[in-house]
Amino acid sequence: MLLQRNGAAVIYPEARHEIFTELNREDVERDVVEWLDKRTCADGASGTRPRSLSGGPGP
Repeated sequence: MLLQRNGAAVIYPEARHEIFTELNREDVERDVVEWLDKRTCADGASGTRPRSLSGGPGP
């Protein structure tokens, strides 16, 4: 589960306790990158940054 500043929670039912190393880590990484993009880019576009926290291309 990830908690957002506004109190909302994102629950990943298939995850256990280390959500960045679970089998569904790509889902978690995508959600984190989207969250960061919304808060750091004026137009909401990601520019040339990688779409994955691991540095690889996103989905």
